[in-house]
Amino acid sequence: MLKVFRSEQGFSLVAVLIAIAISTVALLAYNSAFKQSLNIRKSMASKQQSGDVINTIKFEVANKMSRDLATITSTAQFPIAFASRVAIGHDAALEYKLPAHYTTMLSTLQSGKALVTKDVEETLSRCANPVAKDLSSTPFYHFCLNLLKGANAPAGSFESADYGVVEFAIRPKNLSTFQGISVSDYVNPNLSAARGLEIFYNLVWSYRDSNGVKFHNRRGSFLASKP
Repeated sequence: MLKVFRSEQGFSLVAVLIAIAISTVALLAYNSAFKQSLNIRKSMASKQQSGDVINTIKFEVANKMSRDLATITSTAQFPIAFASRVAIGHDAALEYKLPAHYTTMLSTLQSGKALVTKDVEETLSRCANPVAKDLSSTPFYHFCLNLLKGANAPAGSFESADYGVVEFAIRPKNLSTFQGISVSDYVNPNLSAARGLEIFYNLVWSYRDSNGVKFHNRRGSFLASKP
């Protein structure tokens, strides 16, 4: 009986050790899957929350450009045109920064631990080297606005990002023919043709997950009719 008891005792201990090992492996696998699932949910939530702020940005910038188009005769006028920040909600705002700002931002991100994708690099490089044109003859407005994050912004949203940039490319258009028009034609009150702005936008903003700092990118275009 004593031998049988010892045999059962030893077998039970081995079984317990095996069970613990299996449980440990399963727990590690679960933690990894849970962390990955959490990161995916954070990424999706951040993208979904950007929808409302994109609409606000589109509305505010289209109104400002439509109103001030005639006064922006060169790229040097952008700091004046955007002297007032563009409020986008939750105490967040967009402000105009000189191109050198984006060179510094890209260098800071590349030297840190952020996962800087090719899209982010290309966007910040374009912001650092905007297309310069004679706006009187070929009206093409290319500029970037920098995010000032809001203290009351929801976590993970565009407005709460440590780094955020919106790139714009804008042309005045005849909305009947979709041909480009001059600034003088755009602002001429005697023209009956429907006029508006063709606006391309590109949002880049950072968010954090368990792996560190990453970036989202949203781009699109729309037509804004002249008020």
